[in-house]
Amino acid sequence: MRDLLVSLWAFGIDTQYSCQGDPDRFTPNQAYSHDYASQIVFADVDQAYMFVRKTVDLLGHAAQMEGGLVLNTMDGFDEASRRVTTRASVTFPPQLLDEITALWAKSAEAPPRVDEVS
Repeated sequence: MRDLLVSLWAFGIDTQYSCQGDPDRFTPNQAYSHDYASQIVFADVDQAYMFVRKTVDLLGHAAQMEGGLVLNTMDGFDEASRRVTTRASVTFPPQLLDEITALWAKSAEAPPRVDEVS
């Protein structure tokens, strides 16, 4: 997960929390299996969407695998930020973590930096 986060930070995408998941315990569409998914919490929903959009483009058909990429919105980190920021988490099968990391690392075309998006 560390290498993926480094790539995201290089593109100006802010993260808050992450978990690499457990591929031995993750089974798509099984009750409680979501607890074992890979997860990244983004500082705001726009950055999470940017990650999902770019990852789907990079993965192609693999992004449609069972379990896919799931974006969930979240409240802000504290009382003040709840009024101005909607955070988001993205979960995905931990079996995809190595492939997603490699694709982001070698991606020649960076997504637009968050501070450049209007």
